[in-house]
Amino acid sequence: MTLGSWQDASCEKFASGSTKRLKPKIEVISHIHVAIPGSQTNPALTAARFLLKPGRKYEEAVKTFEPYDRVKEPNDDARAAGAKLIAAGRAAKKKQTFIYVNNRLEGNAPETIAAMVAYSLVSTERHG
Repeated sequence: MTLGSWQDASCEKFASGSTKRLKPKIEVISHIHVAIPGSQTNPALTAARFLLKPGRKYEEAVKTFEPYDRVKEPNDDARAAGAKLIAAGRAAKKKQTFIYVNNRLEGNAPETIAAMVAYSLVSTERHG
């Protein structure tokens, strides 16, 4: 999974039961409600990657965000999706949640992660 902009490699099932990774497919995590059928194969673990804003090319993101010293373009959808995953992970017993954020999402990954965590704490306090 990916935050804000969600990258999921499509898989093709073979008779042997193995899977083959195909061309990556980009989906916005907030539009898929963080739960793609069959994507949560381990009830004790959630992992998500937030790479790029949907529709933005990698090269464009590099030019926009270098030198990655501050958030230049907050991505509210990504932050909300990340906060939702973090809050769900905190609420679940014996579940680990890993959030990976790329500098090219907003301009500074550590600040983006801090915003996601802060939002998840506020959300948890409101909903209990």
